[in-house]
Amino acid sequence: MRYFTNFLAATLLLSTTFTLAVAQDSNPGSTNEQAAFDDNTLKVFADLHPRVLSTQRKFRQEMLNSVKEVGLSPNKFAKMLDQRQDITADDSDYSDEEKKAFLQAMTNIVEIQEELNNEIRMLLQNAGLSFSQYQRMAAEYSTSKEMRKKVKQFN
Repeated sequence: MRYFTNFLAATLLLSTTFTLAVAQDSNPGSTNEQAAFDDNTLKVFADLHPRVLSTQRKFRQEMLNSVKEVGLSPNKFAKMLDQRQDITADDSDYSDEEKKAFLQAMTNIVEIQEELNNEIRMLLQNAGLSFSQYQRMAAEYSTSKEMRKKVKQFN
């Protein structure tokens, strides 16, 4: 179960990063961002970051539920996914029904990822932050005690 959750988190991050980066690249002027974050930007981040994390958790749970709804356990789904990514692997260990369920789960997950990407894009747009700005702030927040301390002042 933990493996599956970690997989979904990585998948969400990669798909969200890709989709939002493409959307951000079409935004002129987003390349002129400051290296340091002013108080107003930190305040926006302090409000936005928990909402982004909550949204990601909600959609991760939807992905997990979509796997269960097609009749696969999270572990079986993760094993099938691993096997599918290994071109030398033989999928004869799985029944046709399991293969069909796996494909349905993958289709559901892609749809859920698209919904997640749209929701996060809207959160960022409404907050007035570009994806790259949010991404830099989130990365610094996760590694810098000083950044967390500054953000906490606005909570």
